[in-house]
Amino acid sequence: FHQSKSETKHNNDASSERRRSDEEATKKEEGRRRRKKKKRAMNLFGKKKKAAQPKLTDSILRLRETLGFMEKREKHLQGQIDAALAEARKRSKAKDKSGALYNLRRKKLLQSKLDQISGKKLNLETQIFALEDAASNKEYLGAMKQSNVTLQTHIKEADIDKAADIMDDITDQLTMIDEMGEALAQPIGQQMDEDELAAELEEMDAELLDEEMLEAPMAPKVKHNVGQEQFVDRKLYLLSVFEHASRRPT
Repeated sequence: FHQSKSETKHNNDASSERRRSDEEATKKEEGRRRRKKKKRAMNLFGKKKKAAQPKLTDSILRLRETLGFMEKREKHLQGQIDAALAEARKRSKAKDKSGALYNLRRKKLLQSKLDQISGKKLNLETQIFALEDAASNKEYLGAMKQSNVTLQTHIKEADIDKAADIMDDITDQLTMIDEMGEALAQPIGQQMDEDELAAELEEMDAELLDEEMLEAPMAPKVKHNVGQEQFVDRKLYLLSVFEHASRRPT
């Protein structure tokens, strides 16, 4: 009997465990179906798009528009303050104490609103300056980034080893051109004996000198600084003729 009762209890516990397991499996399956259905609906109608980030220029423009509105509001309040002060003075002259106090209270209230607007304007201008600085920094960083990429690209293209090879090639080509020029400048045809030509030229100059000496006229008279007239020695005159002949272009 005790064994039968124990077996019954064990069977009940096993049945309860199976029911709990079946319930958990059912819940998991329902959750999976709901997620699948939700995903299908999102694919059908499209996912929710993220809100577009506002542009710096749009934000600056919006702040400037708000600042312009604040300036108009400030001007309007200042006019009301002046009018309230003028009315208070008018009522005070008319011995209307309550009316004067009312306008003074109104003036004070308007002045507090005006002071608030001044603070708001300052905050707006601070935001505008901050956004303008951010836009300027963005442009600066963009330009620096682009220039850095360009510089790296050109450095990779302009390899130092390639540059050295190019300069060596240019040097070799220039050397070849010089050697070719020297070869082309060499005289062609029959070569003359330079020593023989020089001796012949010297002999011809001597013959011309003898001819000039024979054809030379008598030496003219020359006046010296002392005022005495003397004939120039023929030998000295002939020497001067020789020097002149030696300076004659060949």
